[in-house]
Amino acid sequence: MYSYINNLVITFSISLLTQYGYGQVTFDKGYFIRNDNQRIECEIKNLDWKRNPAKFIYRSLENGEEDRANIGTVKEFGIYNYSKFLRSNVEIDISNKLYDRRNPTYSSEVVFLEVLIEGESNLYQYRGNNSEKYFYSTEESPGITQLVYKEYLTSNGQLAKNNYYQQQLINHLNCLELDVDKVERINYRKKDLTNVFIRENTCANSEFTNYTDKGKRDLFNLSLRARMNSSSLELWSADPNPNFRNTDFGKKIEFGIGIEAEFILPFNKNKWAIILEPTYQSFASQTESSTITSQVNYRSIEFPIGIRYYLFLEDNAKFFVNGTLTNGLVLFDFPESKIEYNTGRDLEINSGGNFGLGFGYKHHDRYSLEIRFQEKRGVLGSYQFWSSEYQTLSLIVGYSMF
Repeated sequence: MYSYINNLVITFSISLLTQYGYGQVTFDKGYFIRNDNQRIECEIKNLDWKRNPAKFIYRSLENGEEDRANIGTVKEFGIYNYSKFLRSNVEIDISNKLYDRRNPTYSSEVVFLEVLIEGESNLYQYRGNNSEKYFYSTEESPGITQLVYKEYLTSNGQLAKNNYYQQQLINHLNCLELDVDKVERINYRKKDLTNVFIRENTCANSEFTNYTDKGKRDLFNLSLRARMNSSSLELWSADPNPNFRNTDFGKKIEFGIGIEAEFILPFNKNKWAIILEPTYQSFASQTESSTITSQVNYRSIEFPIGIRYYLFLEDNAKFFVNGTLTNGLVLFDFPESKIEYNTGRDLEINSGGNFGLGFGYKHHDRYSLEIRFQEKRGVLGSYQFWSSEYQTLSLIVGYSMF
């Protein structure tokens, strides 16, 4: 039975990856403008880019064929109601590491800037390798210029900051009439800068588009998770005492419960998540021979942490795959957990960690069903003549409270 369930898990995982592994990224309605100013309506593969792209994949509306476009042939592209990228030749600070120079080191680069706010006063973002920089333009200063922020080391090794972007905001956002006290509260980050450019366009009675307003993203979920565990425990003894022998406690069906905290990572269209799932589990069994009776009463609270990847099927349905790690250092075994022999010797339980692999389905971001296989782990401490293997296969039903 146990091997049958293992084969079922493997079959399910292969089916999941082959059928949906390449189709979960959606093509959304969008457009791009070529160098000759020809506008092409199409569907663009929405990767929710963590770094500004230099190319993208699109699909023709006429025949559904896929093709690629890049920064050399496209001056602008966008996904309707989601994002917009504008090609620009900009002077960009390339000094990403800490140096003893206060001023930026500029390089002329052709990049796709992501448009955050578009109106009389515009805000753009560029995200590269370990860098995040912001640019701006206004009707009075139409050229796209970097907002300067740079950390550097002083001659005595102290960390200092070049906050010249604050002076740039004072100089060029004229309607708000920013002063030093106001601008010092504006941090060099997306939220703060977006808010100040929204306020500037509102103050100037300018129509503007806020491309950061993509609707509320659900970045945290808390779920109640009930599980049915099929667990097995075997002990091997090299103890010279003939009263002890190898013990197979067999396979038992037990029930457990846990709470899962899921933190959705805010990129790649919410397909990646970090999960933490404190879970109560138990295992009780007894075996006997003509001379020896042994029984186990094992209860613990596990704290697996892992990473999850979603495979989207449609708006209200998605598969997921997750890998988890349970660290033996934070796994709590109840003090009364032990293995007892009628010969008078007890073995204390002290569990080790293990890995888990799960495959599941989630519906309406509310209900979930998962099969999780956990590799074998030891449940005994440093006993000289003993070794153990505890293994669990779980069927988990979840309900997201929020």
